[in-house]
Amino acid sequence: MPKLTFKCPICEKQLVLVKEYSIGTVKLNQYKCGHIFSKPVHCIDKNDLDFTSVDGSNKKARIYQETGVQFILETDFNAIIGDQMRLGKTPQSLLALKNRFAERTPCLILVRSANLWQWIREFKTWTSVLPNGIYPIIGSKAWIPPGFRCYIISMDTFSRPAVLEQLKQIPFKLVIADEAHSFKNTDSNRSQTLTDFITFLNTGEEIRELKFTCSRCNHEWAELGKRKYDKRIGNTVISKSTRCPRCDNYCYVNQQHKQTDGGVEPKLVPQIDKLLALGNDKSTTEHERQLALSKALELAEKNKVPVSKPCGLVLLSGTILKNRAEETFVPLNLCDPEKFNSLDRYRQEWLTQDLKGKWSNIKSYRLEEWKRNVAPIMLRREWTDVYSDIPKLNRTFTVIEAEKGHLTAAYNVILDKMDLKLAKKCVPSYWDMAEDLMELRRICGLMKVMYVGDYLQELLEQNGGQRYAVGLHHEAVRDVLFQKLDGSANCLKLDGSSTPSSSDKDYVMRSFETSEQKILLIGMLAGGIGMDFHYVNNVLILERQWSAADEEQFEARFFNPDKSIKTAPTNVEYILVKGSIEAFFYEMVETKRRIFGQTLGSKWSVTQDTASFSDLIRQATSTRL
Repeated sequence: MPKLTFKCPICEKQLVLVKEYSIGTVKLNQYKCGHIFSKPVHCIDKNDLDFTSVDGSNKKARIYQETGVQFILETDFNAIIGDQMRLGKTPQSLLALKNRFAERTPCLILVRSANLWQWIREFKTWTSVLPNGIYPIIGSKAWIPPGFRCYIISMDTFSRPAVLEQLKQIPFKLVIADEAHSFKNTDSNRSQTLTDFITFLNTGEEIRELKFTCSRCNHEWAELGKRKYDKRIGNTVISKSTRCPRCDNYCYVNQQHKQTDGGVEPKLVPQIDKLLALGNDKSTTEHERQLALSKALELAEKNKVPVSKPCGLVLLSGTILKNRAEETFVPLNLCDPEKFNSLDRYRQEWLTQDLKGKWSNIKSYRLEEWKRNVAPIMLRREWTDVYSDIPKLNRTFTVIEAEKGHLTAAYNVILDKMDLKLAKKCVPSYWDMAEDLMELRRICGLMKVMYVGDYLQELLEQNGGQRYAVGLHHEAVRDVLFQKLDGSANCLKLDGSSTPSSSDKDYVMRSFETSEQKILLIGMLAGGIGMDFHYVNNVLILERQWSAADEEQFEARFFNPDKSIKTAPTNVEYILVKGSIEAFFYEMVETKRRIFGQTLGSKWSVTQDTASFSDLIRQATSTRL
């Protein structure tokens, strides 16, 4: 399981934080092993920071974004920005980088592939317009040129071994990871890669001359010692035991070094290792051993790499609690491995299990304490925390009758199959029915195509200046609707198959605002992350997602809480087939909204709620179209 751990530089036991003390500008951390280490407290004055754009557009960060920039700097670039979607997490991270540009570059930015070009535009708006400012790494076989101040890469490409080898040659001082909930799974290759990469950037090896004095004959001599260091901990201690070359007495030395002393150039480590082995080989002469040790020390000193600050890590996520509470462990561990050092301990201390044994929720009686514990590294604001007056997001639900025919017959056949499964398993899980649910959603989508096609054509005739987005999931539903609406004359498409590359998606996102086509057929998953269509006020949902979090994330692509950007209300209309599983799902979601409030994204999902899911399936199978 991937996780970061720190070892005590004195006793080499795992560092587990017990208590924190603040004394002026210094924080003292006491650990389970008994040792105490100091860390500086960074106090940042907002008046010393620059919150303006660099591209001549005269943009300026909003007050709450200024607070976010200050928070990142005060954590010394070791933070999670968990603001709700549309509050501008990207500008906050890029402005923090701008204010420490020389100190924190080269920088690596990890994003979803669909958002890569959008991030580059934001970088050139807020951080730097220099020709060597930012370089996009496209594809796993791409050559990565040195000399750029910032590199940006998709998460999937980042995980490729050939790319990682090239990235390890660049001394990154900061990593910014967008959509940090993508690193939620402790066993995933993506989480393992990021954890290992951050460890690689913050660790190294140092070789130092250790001076010995024999306790028996007082003979003095010097040998070389080597030990790995971690820049996030501070000073390190090199220990070595040997025998006196004169009287063969056993001798031991402990010697402390500051991290500013520097480490060894990585490519020279094998060569130095050979010299050290020769220097400790008792089968050679004393002269040969001393000569080898002298060469090793000389090589290490001449090619010493100064140890800089620890590589920073800034994680961005608007849905840090998207499904299960245990998914917060990886981001918290990456930013504070001393406090959040064990998944098992994190579960037992802070989380509760649901009926399926999943660690889904934070213990209600410890929620406020959990918030206090994560507050030093995580900042989270909701729309209502920031804006007192926000544009409206109107949800309406239109129910239509399904015409009897081959589609309703196919729908009923699927329900018959689900009935048989229910007979074998009284309390089904989402995965027991996942394939059937996918097929039901596709059939429901096809049932609505004729209605939605006529409805959109009527809307265009009445409001020719308006633009409309239609949320879809299946290619078959998209293609039938595309033909119904006279194809490319009226429609653009954005999803995983029609716009496979990030540049294609980015082009559609930017061009739709002024295009001749007034309708965008958009995949709800492809368009639910990182896209920005705030200029679209009217959205139709043709195929529902089974996760309220995914639906609300999709809605947020068209909404903005800042009235200086969007004043018009965002109208989201869900089209439902009467008596179908979607209609029952609607009733369930709206009931949950009355319980939890208007936002369900971080609180409830039918795929995780076994009791609710079982009720949904039983209601659906009890009614035939």
